[in-house]
Amino acid sequence: MTITSVSYGKTFNLGNYENEKLHATVALDAGMTPEQALAEARAFVEGQHADADHLRALQERVDEAHHALRQLTTRLRAAHAVHTQIVAHDLAQREILLALGVSDATLPLPQSSTFGPQRDEDLERTIDRLLAPISAARDAGAEAHDDADDAH
Repeated sequence: MTITSVSYGKTFNLGNYENEKLHATVALDAGMTPEQALAEARAFVEGQHADADHLRALQERVDEAHHALRQLTTRLRAAHAVHTQIVAHDLAQREILLALGVSDATLPLPQSSTFGPQRDEDLERTIDRLLAPISAARDAGAEAHDDADDAH
């Protein structure tokens, strides 16, 4: 019997009731023993699994960063809404004082007179700019993971 190729496969437990099956076949080159081919196939499978583990770990970190940024974005928007209400309240009080005859020169200007529709748009653009690289990394990680799965 002449051996022309050697195959090696292994199933890896990924947790959460998920498994990854990897398989490699190595054709024997001239002068290569079946044992050498098996060692090469095994090294390839183990290396692919290690690479996939690394990608999964990076993906988890990107997902965690994305989640944290989303939480911060929510908190920032809530703080901005409260701030806008405070500014509106200050402006309303100013109008009341002016109606009662208090001189405009004696009233302090609201500290946040720079907020308004333009600043709201700037805030949204800033949030989108902050989320873009994390979303891109998240998408690239998922795509790389899918490509790695397709290769096996």
